[in-house]
Amino acid sequence: GLRLEVLPYTPLLGLTYYIFMLPTAFLVGVPSSIILNRIGWLNGWVVISLGTLAGMAWALPAVAYKPAPYDMALFFGLGGFTASAVFWLVYAGANKAVNQTQKHVA
Repeated sequence: GLRLEVLPYTPLLGLTYYIFMLPTAFLVGVPSSIILNRIGWLNGWVVISLGTLAGMAWALPAVAYKPAPYDMALFFGLGGFTASAVFWLVYAGANKAVNQTQKHVA
């Protein structure tokens, strides 16, 4: 049957995830959102795709490692997906509220 060997370590992995993903959000996410906004590509699909790839990149080693930790890459990629989706929902919701407020003022 299906065995999830990593399941008992999920809380520890969650804390480890935050250690890597919070700096990534600030060091990669903020400059990326500024650049994407300037070139007109700041939309949900691009943000979520880049967030997922950034999450996966933390698990894949820079040097040759056999076998590659694809299971951890999927785990970290899911975290990147979730973080970028939350960012997009907050960003889109905040901009929607700001745009509606500006319409009422004008």
